[in-house]
Amino acid sequence: MDRTAIETAANGLGLTLKTTNITKAMELYRLAETRGIHASLGKSNRADSTALPFLCLDLACELMNVTFYASQAAKAIGVNDQKYRNALTAVRNTLQIPPPPVTFGLIATKLGSVQIVPAAERLKNVFQETWGETLPPRQRARVDWEGADLIAAVFFVTCQAMKVKVAKKEVAALAANQTSFENFISSLKEYCKEEIGEIEKSRPKSTSSTGSKGGGKKRSALQEKGKGKEASSTEVGEEESNSDEDDEGSKASHMSKKQRMGSSAANPNAVGEAPSIQQRSGPVGGVNVMVKRQDIRSTKKYEEYLAWRDQILSRIEARLEMGQNE
Repeated sequence: MDRTAIETAANGLGLTLKTTNITKAMELYRLAETRGIHASLGKSNRADSTALPFLCLDLACELMNVTFYASQAAKAIGVNDQKYRNALTAVRNTLQIPPPPVTFGLIATKLGSVQIVPAAERLKNVFQETWGETLPPRQRARVDWEGADLIAAVFFVTCQAMKVKVAKKEVAALAANQTSFENFISSLKEYCKEEIGEIEKSRPKSTSSTGSKGGGKKRSALQEKGKGKEASSTEVGEEESNSDEDDEGSKASHMSKKQRMGSSAANPNAVGEAPSIQQRSGPVGGVNVMVKRQDIRSTKKYEEYLAWRDQILSRIEARLEMGQNE
């Protein structure tokens, strides 16, 4: 009977549980019956005995860190959340299972929202700094920063900021005091507006069709702008190349295209003909401007080269003549 009841409850909630989860729930169910739990259910605003399979499943999932939706269980039983929570407390006390400390990990596991835990921890730290500074030292010392009320409130506000759908009543059920839970929510929204805004910006955004079109136009405009800059830079490089060739003759032809375009990069906003080095105002980069230019034909090296060339040519002619005489 107990196994059938547990499996029927799990199937009714659409849960896919491991055999170990079902077995644990069965053990709790048998132990609760042995200790006379039926006498405690159905009174003092509690759900009746029909809720026991669901309550044992809830506790088994809690002990084994498996997600369980208490509000769905209450709906399946046909009772409100308060009656369900009261019945759960009765079963917990009968089985002597202490309530676990409320942490972000626990709430996330229960409600299936583990992705918000890092953001919730950051928000809590910011709240402790900003709101805590406004409190007198004695009052600040009495605040339970790890208490269930604050943890639940921070978790719920983080879910709102990240657009994660959770039932407020399910989060509130984990708080010890509903009034304190609501007060913390109000204080978080008042003292942590900037951090909440950062969380909202960091959440994944769905791309709509309108947004994608706008983004496409923007990307196209940037691409066209980039192409225009490349064309302008190329034209400037070509003009400087022509100017260098006129002034320097054959020496400029040895300059690479990359070097010629480098001079235009010094003035990326130039339009039309690029100014010469002498016309540019301000410091000009590059080694080329620091080299004193001189016609190679007027140097001593060039004279030595001509003498060496004449000697080589003379030797070649002499050998040719000797070969013909032979």
